[in-house]
Amino acid sequence: MIPDTIGKGTKAGSVQQQIRWAQGEDARLLMHGDRQDPTYLPYMPYQLADFTAVMFECVAELNGPKYLDVGCGTGTKMTIARELFGLMPYGIERDQAMAKNAKHRGTVMQGDALDFPDYRVFDLIWLYRPFRDPDKESSLEGKIMAQAKSGAILAGGAWEICPQAVGWNTIVDDWGDGMRRGAWQKP
Repeated sequence: MIPDTIGKGTKAGSVQQQIRWAQGEDARLLMHGDRQDPTYLPYMPYQLADFTAVMFECVAELNGPKYLDVGCGTGTKMTIARELFGLMPYGIERDQAMAKNAKHRGTVMQGDALDFPDYRVFDLIWLYRPFRDPDKESSLEGKIMAQAKSGAILAGGAWEICPQAVGWNTIVDDWGDGMRRGAWQKP
């Protein structure tokens, strides 16, 4: 049986706190607040068990420690990337309230992911569909793929375009459930 609180100063305790917070009422209220822009998706949490499984595969192929969560929301995945995988977490978040909440989990830049000037400094970029508009999503994916450095990994899901089409190496692919998710590494 897992105790209610694992040692607060431990990595396991930090991960446990993030998962419990993400499952709690405060997180639900923050994640599903009033969003005025119809092209903007409200925060859609990626299942943490699936995230962790993909990350284990990615970290085995990783060439550096810089992790970027595009549309990081509350920053839960940033904490897991840091505590469980030893990565340096960065995030981009458009929503001011969520960006403020995520700041203690890593370096967070508030703003639109399409306006971010340089994706080439990151070793692992997590992207889980921050836009409802397929054209915006496709533009963002194309920008990230064009700017990513050789050896960088792009992971996440619900792609508008597929990195395999431009010669990226497959790390995790779709898991057979039709969700177009996985991880690819730029040659």
